[in-house]
Amino acid sequence: KLFEFWIENFFKKVSKKNDILILDNLQCHSKLAALEVLKSNGIISVFIPIRSPELSPLDNSIFSTLKRK
Repeated sequence: KLFEFWIENFFKKVSKKNDILILDNLQCHSKLAALEVLKSNGIISVFIPIRSPELSPLDNSIFSTLKRK
């Protein structure tokens, strides 16, 4: 529900039709209700493949630094 709340109350207000939202495969990101809200607002959702840390900005910038310590 938190992801849907974020889409409805924040993301929709700053996004435009045909904007792309890149998502990981967290279960709440693939809920039908959330995806329908994105689609109905013309927002394109793209999912990073499972187990692809090289494509994840968080893994590359933040978590990789922590893993080195």
